[in-house]
Amino acid sequence: MSVTCYLSHTGGHSEETTVRLPLDLSDGKSGVHAVGSSTSYAKRYAASALLNLTSAGEDDDGQATGRPPNIDPEQWAELLLVKERETRGNLRHFSVSGSCPAAGEPFPSSDFRSQCEGSPQVKQLMGSPDWFTARPGLVTASRIADVVARTNSGYGASRANYMAQLVAERLTRKPTERFVSPAMQWGLDHEANARAAYEFFTDNTVEAIGFVAHPTIAMSGASPDGLVGAHGLCELKCPNTATHIDTLLEDGIPAKYESQMFWQIACTGREWCDLVSYDPRMPDGMSLYVQRLARNDEKIAALKFEVTTFIQELNELCSRLIDRFGLEAAA
Repeated sequence: MSVTCYLSHTGGHSEETTVRLPLDLSDGKSGVHAVGSSTSYAKRYAASALLNLTSAGEDDDGQATGRPPNIDPEQWAELLLVKERETRGNLRHFSVSGSCPAAGEPFPSSDFRSQCEGSPQVKQLMGSPDWFTARPGLVTASRIADVVARTNSGYGASRANYMAQLVAERLTRKPTERFVSPAMQWGLDHEANARAAYEFFTDNTVEAIGFVAHPTIAMSGASPDGLVGAHGLCELKCPNTATHIDTLLEDGIPAKYESQMFWQIACTGREWCDLVSYDPRMPDGMSLYVQRLARNDEKIAALKFEVTTFIQELNELCSRLIDRFGLEAAA
């Protein structure tokens, strides 16, 4: 692959230089990540060559030397919660060693993700068979808008329909069959391109992640499209052109996406989430839209209340059905 850097002066003079690099397939990077990594390197080296810049010290690829900071008590509680849930399910995907930094021996933050990555709660990549298997009966970020849906007279019909779906999933232990429309399939087919475009234009690297359980609310979680750096997330949308145009003109985050993104932030403990709307059918300059949603603890607290209430009602409804018809009928 190659990247060309242009330098222009208002007087009309311009220069350019091109850097050609192979795809960076180190550390098991996927094709999209390899393109993003090589692009970042090439942009850096092309600009340095064009401006005759030199750097001092060893290039450690952004990896700061020395011992990483310790995880905080909240992250430690998340590890213990995940381990407890796995133990109850007779699973042994990882072990937690050490102690909370507030209580004693430190635990490096670099080990936090590695401790979790073997867990079935975070291991399934989005769209994989394991990912669908992990989600039946769980309240997920993509449906939070239905959980909080209201009309002038109370909760909306979509909330009742979603609860009925989860009741069926819990009692049968099977996921609801998904209908994939042509528009949905188009979005799935172009998601990798959306990720690559976002990585290129923001100079970020997106780390794929699967389902993440909420740290304190059982039977709920989120499946972000990716982790961005140490503090961020991204939510990729490849909508139909009319929806993409609406997003461009609104110049903000549509309400139907906001609750989903806030729940992703709540589940992952991240500080922000970038909405990425991508439509290659639009001309350059209009095909990619990125808008950041910052963490808002007040809105997250309101969502936690709604989700907790919803799950309590869901549990009671399942119990009533089992009490009346027996557990065998639910098997």
